[in-house]
Amino acid sequence: MYRDYSSKKSRQVLLVQTLVDSAKKYLAVPVVVMVILLSFSLMMNTSAVAQTIPGEEVVLPPPDTDQLSSAALFGVPLAIELESGAAWFTKNEVRIPGDIGTQFDFLDLIGTFPEPYLRLSLEFSPFERHQFRILFAPLQRSGTGFLQEDTFFEEQTFLADFQVDGTYRFSTYRFTWRYLFYQDDRTQLGAGLAALIRDAEVRLVQGDRNQSNTDLGIVPLIHLYGKFNFGSGLGTEADVEGLVSTQGRAIDGTVRLTYSFGNDWMAFAGFRMLDGGADNDRVYNFANIAYISTGIRFGF
Repeated sequence: MYRDYSSKKSRQVLLVQTLVDSAKKYLAVPVVVMVILLSFSLMMNTSAVAQTIPGEEVVLPPPDTDQLSSAALFGVPLAIELESGAAWFTKNEVRIPGDIGTQFDFLDLIGTFPEPYLRLSLEFSPFERHQFRILFAPLQRSGTGFLQEDTFFEEQTFLADFQVDGTYRFSTYRFTWRYLFYQDDRTQLGAGLAALIRDAEVRLVQGDRNQSNTDLGIVPLIHLYGKFNFGSGLGTEADVEGLVSTQGRAIDGTVRLTYSFGNDWMAFAGFRMLDGGADNDRVYNFANIAYISTGIRFGF
């Protein structure tokens, strides 16, 4: 589906339509995963209660409010985090091929209007001080506009005087390992490594011209983490993963305020930035995306 950003009314309709489409496309799998995991947790709790001696009073230990997930699934503390909000591009420069292509601003096609986004992560801690995270972060934008000049992209030239449909996708799957090298009653500091799998595509369509550049690859990242509890359930978190090289960079960082409702539930709100790109003979592309984020995390 291609989108026209020419009027305020169409942008408002687009926001509502995109929110509905995103929910249908991305919420089905997270909901199923959550239901399955919650079912397993309830089954294990039920099994534990069934093994108690009839008539004997069961005394439960007091909850540990300092840990988000005091319960465990198969003996491993587990947490699911769902992040959403509004995301918009502040930069997206493209030149493909990187050596002989024409550089153009992809924002002329997809615009800078904020759109809903979703990110889902599963976190678990099988060993003391060691934490692992699996992240799914889909991202795709499409739109219609005009190029500023005749543009050579991939193997064809796209004309400046006619509308062009553009699609930009940069979905990522990520696995992170974190080691908490310092922690006390209020503070946690950690560092580790991450592996990012990118599923990227840049596509232009104009009449019978249709060219696409796809990229599927793995990028290693350095991970840094910090958390501080102010007390009364209020806290703050910072999480950054990135790497910079001579041929490009990838940086994904967030700062947010958190509020814990008890043992297993936490809500948060903050700001996220995704920045990166590559510069080589095959592709030149640098983009920056800003996020206003909100979300929930629950453990069991």
